[in-house]
Amino acid sequence: MKFFDYKFTFVGIFFFIATILLLMFHTYKQKELHSFLDLQTKEAKHRYDGITLFPKDTSTFMFNYLINKPEVIDIFKYAYEANDDDKAIVRDKLYKYLEPIYIEFKKYNIQQLHFHLPNNDSFLRFHKPSKFGDNLSNVRATVAYTNKHKVYVEGFEEGRIFNGYRFVFPLFDEKKKHIGSVEISHSMKSFKNTYQRAFKNIGLDILIDKEVVKNKVFETEPTHYEPSIINNNFMHQKTMIMSEKVEHASESIKNLEEIKLKMKMYEDFSIAIDHKKHKGVVSFIAIHNPITHKYIAYAVSFERSDYLGYFYDEKSREIKYILFVVLLLTLVLYFAIKFNKELGKKVYMDSMMEIYNRRFFEAYLSESCKKQKRNDTYLSLIMFDVDHFKNINDTYGHDVGDTALQLLSKVVKEHTRQTDVFARWGGEEFMLLLDVSLVDTQRVAENLRLSIEECTRDYDGVPEFTCSFGVISLEGIMSLDEAFKEVDSKLYEAKETGRNKVVV
Repeated sequence: MKFFDYKFTFVGIFFFIATILLLMFHTYKQKELHSFLDLQTKEAKHRYDGITLFPKDTSTFMFNYLINKPEVIDIFKYAYEANDDDKAIVRDKLYKYLEPIYIEFKKYNIQQLHFHLPNNDSFLRFHKPSKFGDNLSNVRATVAYTNKHKVYVEGFEEGRIFNGYRFVFPLFDEKKKHIGSVEISHSMKSFKNTYQRAFKNIGLDILIDKEVVKNKVFETEPTHYEPSIINNNFMHQKTMIMSEKVEHASESIKNLEEIKLKMKMYEDFSIAIDHKKHKGVVSFIAIHNPITHKYIAYAVSFERSDYLGYFYDEKSREIKYILFVVLLLTLVLYFAIKFNKELGKKVYMDSMMEIYNRRFFEAYLSESCKKQKRNDTYLSLIMFDVDHFKNINDTYGHDVGDTALQLLSKVVKEHTRQTDVFARWGGEEFMLLLDVSLVDTQRVAENLRLSIEECTRDYDGVPEFTCSFGVISLEGIMSLDEAFKEVDSKLYEAKETGRNKVVV
């Protein structure tokens, strides 16, 4: 088989090595990316937790200095035990007294000022005064907890109309009797605005679990929500205009199964976006109810990242470098083997006839004889030469003599197997080693004799010539010298008894 028949093997080697190295490189870069994204998730979590201090301070100030004072307590303390008519009077007084304060504090992102009775009935919603009397026990865990344990509660919680960051304070009269609670809450829109003022280059959106909206929001209020671009199992509050940064990022990752699965498990995680217009990180921070501890929403933020731009550019460069190095090494290996093959041809091959030379044949025959003795298999040897070859050279010249030998080589190759070893012994003498019986070897020799005679008879440019053959079995032969002497004697006998014959 010619060396160049192996070119597809080298292509395979290139792709195999390149694949292995690229897989290793990809694994390494993914670990690097995951470490970076884990850090981004932690930073997003710290940002979210830190920004909640702003609404807490505002709500605490409003409660301590404007609500939890005798004028307000003296109005509200009669509400729980009053009849419906008296409740309406109390509600009206309370609304008129606090309305200016509520309007003023809306400038500071207060969304709701909501009073509740001790049994968790809604008494007065300043953002929707006409909606009251509904019991919040099963829908507002923070209110139920505050009224039951008479303690302050804070955190993100879903609502009957809007969701928000809620601060619920217990209320007591002058005798320390529990008279209900009041909630001061900040809308997610205001929370988002505060967040983006603090972190100018980071967009934020809040996504609410669709089932939460379905189960908690008043039947008349779902129009305030629309499905999220990222995951249709979550809802986006319409009043929160989506950040342009988050909107662009959302289009790049919408409806990815990997994200849906993580959001279903309420994991905190970050996703890298490799987009020519917005390379960056989208972080998902799970939000839970402070009382039930059930996860109900996600804070989704997008931050542009120079590191990611460098990371993906570097990764692309390194992939090209790996492919270049593998290609270079494959080519070096290819030409090294080719050179070694060509060198081997010079050492072991007869360049003119493109068959093995005597040096190779002696070494190969030695090994074959050892195997034959171990395995007890057939091994036979043919030695032949061209009859009156000197006359061809003297009459027609050495060029024609060389052509005659090349034709001889072609005929022998066509009439023997690839497993048969054909070699030039010297001048016009040749050896042929076969792993068949003596009878079959004699048949091969006779076939070669006839084929050579017939071919040269019809071949233009070469005078007709014949060959004489000696054939032996190597069974019982003790040494190479013995084998060579015996087969040479058989050839000599063929030549002495008329030539153009096979002697066994």
